[in-house]
Amino acid sequence: MNVIRLWRQLRAVKAVGQAANEAATRETLGAGKPQRGFAAAFGNIMADMLAPRMAAMAERRGGPLPGSDVAVVSGSAWAQPLASGAAAVRSRDAAFDPAALEQFAGQVFAAVVGVWAGADVGSVRPVLSDALWEPLAATTGLGTGHAGPEQYFAMQRASAQIGGLHTGSWYDSALVIMHARLDFVGERPPPGMPDQMMRWDESWLFQRSVRPGGDPMARPQSCPACGGPTQVNDAGLCVHCQEPMPFLTTGWLATEIVSHHPIYAEMREQVRADPGLFENVPPGMRRLLAPDLRGEFQARTPPDTAP
Repeated sequence: MNVIRLWRQLRAVKAVGQAANEAATRETLGAGKPQRGFAAAFGNIMADMLAPRMAAMAERRGGPLPGSDVAVVSGSAWAQPLASGAAAVRSRDAAFDPAALEQFAGQVFAAVVGVWAGADVGSVRPVLSDALWEPLAATTGLGTGHAGPEQYFAMQRASAQIGGLHTGSWYDSALVIMHARLDFVGERPPPGMPDQMMRWDESWLFQRSVRPGGDPMARPQSCPACGGPTQVNDAGLCVHCQEPMPFLTTGWLATEIVSHHPIYAEMREQVRADPGLFENVPPGMRRLLAPDLRGEFQARTPPDTAP
């Protein structure tokens, strides 16, 4: 299974980190704690090489666009009945058709799977946010098709079902549940792979700006909140008024993917059972973990080494 191999890669990075610390300790015999040296730097380089793959295969990928309503970020937006959410979207887009959106979402899923199978990653650029497309582009540049975890991503199939709709001040948002499975195309699954590992759900967030733009993601020329010229800080906030600066999209974009594959629950259990499991994973890779899992890790990590 793809994530099982990914988990093994994490453990391999841990082993590199442990070896680095042991080497550094020998270099600084008598020091109060291991010091970072060449071996540790080498471990960090290895982790950086794995980071794009981790970002493209992580449990949680991407995120709501800057300026998304709090209800979308927290997930409370999906508690309202689907019919009322659809009516709210139609109130400003009379042509909106939930069935057409479901069909479109299924096509986006299939197109992303096609990239894992070797299709041009540029083909999905217009329908993925930067946060989803950039790691995918970086990973597929490392090679896709029939080697490593990518072969399983290329076998994914899914049916799309809208789980919620929300109209915000800057975006329409749709939660689409992908009922995913692995399709071995007539071949037998690997020995020992249980059925529950071959079927799972994923939550895909699709968003479109109320005011469309001409690129997949583009900033308006001026801040909608204060009218100042577009300039944002690292957090995506307007430098003039500190309000979120939204994006103008050409249409619906997939902006966040959350996988509910059972392997991630298994990973959480292993983290809880072995608090030191990620102890030597470099900070850059730790940031790719799901926020709640990362929070558990940080709570168990000394302040001077927390990511």
